[in-house]
Amino acid sequence: MIFQSYDFKLSDEDYRYLIDTYKTDRFLRPGENPYYSGYHAHPNSQLRYDWNPGKQIDRRLINIYTPFLSEKLREQGLDSKNMILSYSHIWAQIYMREMKSKNEPHNHYTSMDSVCSWIHFVDVPDDQDCLYFQIGKERVFPKNQRSGKIIFFPCWAMHGVDAPTTRSERVVVAGNVIRKK
Repeated sequence: MIFQSYDFKLSDEDYRYLIDTYKTDRFLRPGENPYYSGYHAHPNSQLRYDWNPGKQIDRRLINIYTPFLSEKLREQGLDSKNMILSYSHIWAQIYMREMKSKNEPHNHYTSMDSVCSWIHFVDVPDDQDCLYFQIGKERVFPKNQRSGKIIFFPCWAMHGVDAPTTRSERVVVAGNVIRKK
């Protein structure tokens, strides 16, 4: 399912921003949520917007990731002069062991304008693969889901996340690349 993997490390300052911003009650999803739990800033959630309509609170995440994503997609031939791509469909997730945080199987396909999806494993367990791709009834766990890796995968790929059991938390940033008209 993964069509490319790269190394990408956040600065200590950006990592601290990520934790301080998203590990807050504003983004807490209780463990009884049937779909996902933990600290989750889904891209369509109204919680991502400040009190001023349309002002995203995570503009900094967009600024951190857009240059890297744009460069890597250009290298892969997925970005052309005839396309305008949007990298603003981005969110953070912090999975907590004590909350049994998880994310049920889903995909990110929204329309024919969906180009691809990506996940940045910011700080994840080295001894547990939590992300899996669902292929029929089989769950396939990619081996390159280590801290500092970004993977690109098809937006239509069904995937989910098991709760971390070996560390107290799992920190990721994910997003979709969408072609703008």
